[in-house]
Amino acid sequence: MTRILPAEQNPVIDLAALFGDAQVLRPGEAVSKETDIILAVNETMAYVYSLQADRSLRATANVLKNDPRIDFIA
Repeated sequence: MTRILPAEQNPVIDLAALFGDAQVLRPGEAVSKETDIILAVNETMAYVYSLQADRSLRATANVLKNDPRIDFIA
């Protein structure tokens, strides 16, 4: 468990926005051939599933490492 930052420190991270052009599955959508990433998010953590074989897990992790509010990536 990690502590949640106070509101004045902008604690909400828009993970979909971090992935730029990637097709991130949105709530209510169905997975398609174009879907690149699926996010399973709760208030303090998220699972990030990369569906495209040409996107390495390291590349996905490197995108997430660019946001200093993300504390732990495994």
